[in-house]
Amino acid sequence: MSSNLFMVRLVILFFLSMLLGQSRTLVQAQDISGYWQGVLYQEFPGNTVYHPYSMNLSQNGTNVTGTSEILWATDPSYYGIMSLDGQFDGSIFSYQELAILMQNPHPSAAWCIKQGDLVYDGVNQILEGPWQAPGCYPGTVELHRLTLISDTVFCLSDTARLEVTGIGIRWYSDPELTNLLDTGNVFFP
Repeated sequence: MSSNLFMVRLVILFFLSMLLGQSRTLVQAQDISGYWQGVLYQEFPGNTVYHPYSMNLSQNGTNVTGTSEILWATDPSYYGIMSLDGQFDGSIFSYQELAILMQNPHPSAAWCIKQGDLVYDGVNQILEGPWQAPGCYPGTVELHRLTLISDTVFCLSDTARLEVTGIGIRWYSDPELTNLLDTGNVFFP
């Protein structure tokens, strides 16, 4: 098969899969599955601290499962990864972290096992709201869904341009996040 015919078939398959995916989305309710990244604020008396915070969610009907990750703001080598589950009614995501799966806590702190009710903004793809945890000062969470919005098929002769939604985007070349390539919503690999 010639390479041009192969590319044409690949593009047709891509568009068919996109059309089928869109028709499925029209039939079902809002789905918050995906990777969400943002900030967790904690309100101490006279002081508010923040931590980079993310959730990776998978929704099945109204049930949601996944993980959350919190980083120490001044040194991301300190982290906690928690399992979570919850319910999503189309506008409110009520969640409960269940257990710490992995962690490297800061020597002066311990991670809170949080629960909260986050309001879903479907237009701007934001989850935000209060959280609380036993034995911890409460706070708020603001998360933005990361979604690839640029083309996903490129010709070898074209310059690839990747664009995602979200804020505070960082592009890395490795899964350990040690080799930062660029920042911002657009990246030219």
